[in-house]
Amino acid sequence: MAFEMDDILAELDKEKQALRISIVRRKYGKKVTLLSGFGVNKSKLKQLAKKLKKTLGCGGTVAETNQELIIELQGDWRNDLPELLEKEGYNAEEITIRK
Repeated sequence: MAFEMDDILAELDKEKQALRISIVRRKYGKKVTLLSGFGVNKSKLKQLAKKLKKTLGCGGTVAETNQELIIELQGDWRNDLPELLEKEGYNAEEITIRK
């Protein structure tokens, strides 16, 4: 019973999280998409990153910056990520895309 309640609470937390999607340029003008604002532990974030990388067909990693965990994905995925995150249970209205 407790396990089911934890799953329900985790899903509710997903819907409330205010996620941010932004782009940075790295060495040689390569673009990297950054996802931040997650309130989950590193192992769950790695699982999400793995799903996103497989779906998008790109490389990436989970990094820690300023005490915050972020997902870095190679390439510009600003247009595709909101739909994929919504399928994973995140609220599309709470996703902010920065340019």
